Amino acid sequence: MGERKVLNKYYPPDFDGTKLVRNKRPRDQLELIRFMLPVTVRCNNCGEYMYAGKKFNVKKETLQNEDYLGLKIFRFYVKCVSCSSQFTIKTDPKNADYIAEAGATRNYEPWRQQEQAEDDVKKALDEEEMDTMAALENRTLDAKEEMEIQDALDQLRHLRAQQGHLSFDQLLRIQERRFMNTSRIEDARKEKAELEDEKVAKEVFQKRRNIVKRLEDPSEEAENVMGNEPEPKIRHTASENPPPPQKPKLGGLGGLNIKISTSKKPRPATESKVALASLAAYPDSEDE
Repeated sequence: MGERKVLNKYYPPDFDGTKLVRNKRPRDQLELIRFMLPVTVRCNNCGEYMYAGKKFNVKKETLQNEDYLGLKIFRFYVKCVSCSSQFTIKTDPKNADYIAEAGATRNYEPWRQQEQAEDDVKKALDEEEMDTMAALENRTLDAKEEMEIQDALDQLRHLRAQQGHLSFDQLLRIQERRFMNTSRIEDARKEKAELEDEKVAKEVFQKRRNIVKRLEDPSEEAENVMGNEPEPKIRHTASENPPPPQKPKLGGLGGLNIKISTSKKPRPATESKVALASLAAYPDSEDE
């Protein structure tokens, strides 16, 4: 420690201070500093949360073309502790705060949104004051709204003046009459709707009752498969006479027009005569 806390330094006899060159640091050079996070941020690359108060070795940059009322604005380049991706934080002297510029997202803070909304409203009002036409339109809308409110208040005052001399029982009777009238109107409306539905249903069932469905013949399906053209189907109502019954068509061999004889031929009698002759020629057991 004695070497660091010296009281004087040695200058050689041939020392010339005019020969020393003073180096100037470039204005856009990044400065390496020790930095503490002022707010909680979340890395957009890996999703790691870094809380306020965590220390980093960061690079500081002074913005040349950006300031606020002569105050300098600084940008800090920080690396994520998990994925080492770089994100930037910038100072905000207008709001005495910091802005997560790129690579990270600031933690949700509801009061900041409220302040932003108030600033937006104030800015809109200032713009309206500067715009004459917008201010005139707003005044017209305000006057119209005020007139509507005044009309509603006048109606309430008039109604109150009419009902001011009525007692509590009389008001209850009036309300009961109104309720009864409303219920009667609703009942009449429901009854009318039910009658209309019933009428429509009767018409539909009457139409169905007048139509007779004709069953399809299986022989017609076979003809459709063989390529024959089916006969046109005729629908008859209940008022008309039904068509005469048709003979069913034969399936299988019936379609080939082969005549099959159903008459039976008489059996020859020779076989029965031979059987009787053999029975008579058989000798009796007693004669033997």
